[in-house]
Amino acid sequence: MFASTSWKYMIRDLYLDFVHHVVPWARNVSVLANPESSEVNHSRSQKPAEFFFLGGESLHTGIYVSLVLTCAKRGVPVTLILPHRIPLHKAYSFFVKPTYIGPNSVAELRERLGRDLIILPYLKLPGIANLLFSGLVAIALFSRIRFAKRAVIHSKLMNECAEHVKKFVGRSRVSIVCEFEGDFESEIQYARCKGKLAWYHGILQDSVRKMVQRERAVIRSADGLLFVTEKLKEVVLKRQRHTCDKSPQAMGIYPTFASSEIFFFDSGERKRVRRQLGLDGATVLIYSGNLNCAWQIPERISSLYQFIEKELPSAHLVVLTQKGDERYILPSLKEHRVHRYIILHPPHSEIRGYLCAADCGLMLRERHLMNEVASPGKFSEYALSGLPLLMSDGIGEYSLRMKDSEYVLTLEGLEWNPQTRARVVGFVRDRIHCIDRAAYSAWATKSFSIEENLDELLAVYNEVAHRVTPRPSNNIP
Repeated sequence: MFASTSWKYMIRDLYLDFVHHVVPWARNVSVLANPESSEVNHSRSQKPAEFFFLGGESLHTGIYVSLVLTCAKRGVPVTLILPHRIPLHKAYSFFVKPTYIGPNSVAELRERLGRDLIILPYLKLPGIANLLFSGLVAIALFSRIRFAKRAVIHSKLMNECAEHVKKFVGRSRVSIVCEFEGDFESEIQYARCKGKLAWYHGILQDSVRKMVQRERAVIRSADGLLFVTEKLKEVVLKRQRHTCDKSPQAMGIYPTFASSEIFFFDSGERKRVRRQLGLDGATVLIYSGNLNCAWQIPERISSLYQFIEKELPSAHLVVLTQKGDERYILPSLKEHRVHRYIILHPPHSEIRGYLCAADCGLMLRERHLMNEVASPGKFSEYALSGLPLLMSDGIGEYSLRMKDSEYVLTLEGLEWNPQTRARVVGFVRDRIHCIDRAAYSAWATKSFSIEENLDELLAVYNEVAHRVTPRPSNNIP
């Protein structure tokens, strides 16, 4: 991700030259060769804009699907373009019979979305993966929007490829809404201070400079911008204060929410899953999410649960994560001599059952700018399932918002002193069992669900759909 080798940029420049010179010629030839081009243009002017959602991390596919379906119910049909990066040794099996994308069944995805789903598998080739994927997206779009007046692409990830697609399809026909989910600069600083980036300082700084330039190019080429938190918007726009000229209507705040149609409290499901796991009568603490990212701190989860297990003989820990990530938490569980735990790898469709079965969720992150600007979707899943939560401070805007809530115990810092231990044990032993989880779930639906919080996103869609995209000036430094 942070490599700065010259050959990669040489390949990128060659690709951009091709897009700039060859593609416009090919597009003009196709129009000239079509005797019905005037009819095509007439029908194109009659059809409204088509909307596309360019997904990102495959682990979050369930959230993308829920967003697309909710938009359709609000009268804005959106086609989901789902990138799926596969390593070379797994390419044959995926192309022959694709089964899962992350924790999501391909068959289930196709059943729910039908024609509104485009899966674009691409090989994990160092340096040129984004360029290859840009071409795939452009081809898929070109076949879908030939008769559309305008296409609006909401780019969740790979924002670089959005400008390539824009050049390929035609700048006047494509609007790009780029979404920012995190701050790369603070992520690099955090990983470096944790010793997870042991590179030469000069190379690292060079990579940061290049990423700032890429971010600047993305902001210039985008027609609309979305940020998951107000804090992230503040950080990005301060860094690019001489670049961003977007109107307030073309910029919005849209946190990562889950769907209340998938995540809700179900007492019957709770009993079934607890019986299935053999945890009737237990106090179940649960962690749900991946463990391989720099901001995940599985060692703190283990140390927190250790003293809870000692104080509460009925306590059990359930960890829901993707296959392979158990290796990040098992060493710390053994180091802290934790005995009562279960590690599972369920598909996304089954996660709600486990959250309903649990008594308390765990969400711990260190206090750092990287976490303060974030909006983890897992919080929404916990809250919509009516699950009480042990949560560290400084997690996006959720920690501050839930600080005085009866449903959440916010921990200041991650040092387990006697006072903190007493608060944690008291919350798990006494308070969580007094919470009306159905009422909590109903309250969370209004605050943290896709269905009830879509207005700002659709406002940005509407703004860019009616905006004429100017060609960026080459005189801008």
